[in-house]
Amino acid sequence: MGASSLAFTRHVLGEVGSAAVFFAGRAPLEMVGIYILEFANGERYVGKTTNIVRRLAAHRRLHGDVRAFAFAAAPADELDSLERAVIAEQERFVSLRNIALTELPGGNEPLEVVIQEVEQVILPWERGQRRTALDQASSARRRHWGLVRRPDYDALLDVLARYVHETVPDPIATAQHLWNVTALPSTGRSREARRLATLNCGGLETLYLIEWREGGQRGVQVQLNIKDDAALGSIGDELLEDGTLIDAHDPAYRQASGVVSLCAPGLAEATRLLKSEPILDAAYRLNVELMRRGTSIFRRHHNAGFAEAILNRIGRLLSR
Repeated sequence: MGASSLAFTRHVLGEVGSAAVFFAGRAPLEMVGIYILEFANGERYVGKTTNIVRRLAAHRRLHGDVRAFAFAAAPADELDSLERAVIAEQERFVSLRNIALTELPGGNEPLEVVIQEVEQVILPWERGQRRTALDQASSARRRHWGLVRRPDYDALLDVLARYVHETVPDPIATAQHLWNVTALPSTGRSREARRLATLNCGGLETLYLIEWREGGQRGVQVQLNIKDDAALGSIGDELLEDGTLIDAHDPAYRQASGVVSLCAPGLAEATRLLKSEPILDAAYRLNVELMRRGTSIFRRHHNAGFAEAILNRIGRLLSR
């Protein structure tokens, strides 16, 4: 069963107190299906439900501006696939308030996000009982120090700063909450390789640096994730102009579809990638999609000192 086979019936709510009036006498299975909400500002929302009356009542309590809705009965075991199909169909024509299962989370207009977190602190009278900076973030700070001691730290920082500046919206205000960075994370570590840094947007890693060792040799490769779009058709020849081979593959992430992963074999190659407008556009497209889905699940791993160093390096890059 496909989205085109769904038979939607539209209902205008007006002063109607409950949607039950539209489904009087319906059997329980006839209340299972896909619905499309219509809001006062022209936006819509697509969802699935096993009881449209209860689900619509919950939406009206949450939003308050639902003006009409359309409903189509559907088999319960096909709701997931049908919901995705209807979302994809609807977002071609209207702005959706959906956050999940859409490539335009939050609609096609700029999305304003309010970030507010409250942290409790203790201010003891005895100086010896105070928490110091090392007590608060000693692990993250030491990991950052581990990178600072590297001879290629400046080059690493330049790559990260250029990436954040070019592909992350409002990077200062969204740091930690919608994008975050870790230094020397414990993931992906083996005898032959280890991660030096990972930058996440929303719930997905979008740029990470790996140090490899083989036969007494070592190097750093940069993995860059971008959105698979028309840009890919324009980068092939450009990447081969200097004879450098950039590996491109599908990382098959569960959290996001249509992602292509580019592997730059060195920091210089990564810098050249980040000067390509099609690459930057595709990287931004992925990042903003992920960030519009909501607060990053990796925010508790955020290395604030490392992020501050990256943001400060942006100022240095812009002054060159």
